[in-house]
Amino acid sequence: MILDRVTLTGADDSVRPEDLLPLSREFPFVEWGILFSRSRNGVPRYPSASWLAELRKTRWRTSLKLSAHLCGQWVRDLVLNGNFSWWGANPELMLIFDRIQLNFHAHHHPAGDSFIDALKANRGKEYIFQMDEVNDSLWRSVRDEGVPAVPLFDTSGGAGMLPDRWPHPYPDVYCGYAGGLGPENIEGQLRAIASMARGDAKVWVDMETRVRSEDDAAFDLGKCRRVLEAAASVVGKRL
Repeated sequence: MILDRVTLTGADDSVRPEDLLPLSREFPFVEWGILFSRSRNGVPRYPSASWLAELRKTRWRTSLKLSAHLCGQWVRDLVLNGNFSWWGANPELMLIFDRIQLNFHAHHHPAGDSFIDALKANRGKEYIFQMDEVNDSLWRSVRDEGVPAVPLFDTSGGAGMLPDRWPHPYPDVYCGYAGGLGPENIEGQLRAIASMARGDAKVWVDMETRVRSEDDAAFDLGKCRRVLEAAASVVGKRL
């Protein structure tokens, strides 16, 4: 297994966008996952409109790696109706994200006829599909149509729960792993993932709950640093 990226998800108004810069400079393999929900802007994990405006300015001045993690209605509009409503509501933000993640949270999302066309209309982005054992067929269907899409194995739905066992990656596919990862277990869990993703399989890991404060009120940059320091010695190397 070769780890090439660590995604830390949930930066919000408890930190400033520019607070992410020192860690990005020190650990260039870090990607910041930003959560989006139509109804939850400004609450913990979901940044406010003013925060996102600052993120946009910061991104244009720097080389932050960013992924947009869409939740709730934004995902339902896209999958069920082929309506990329998040893009329509945030055209200026679309430009700063290299990857777009669809969070299904184990709710069944039957794809409408125009879903794949909606993804193809937005070229230049990589789509991340949360593989939650409910909607896994969606990833396979868009992959078969040539959409640049990658799977993220995650059955925790943001609850911070480790799986009983990590799945094998798909052959010759860039795969992500999430669920219960954090500073206290990242080293051991990377070894556990490597035992399943043998050889030259390239993977990334994503974490959310365990890089927050104990009361979930704040994104904890100290915990983020601990994760990145632990991962730095193995990134780009075969485990």
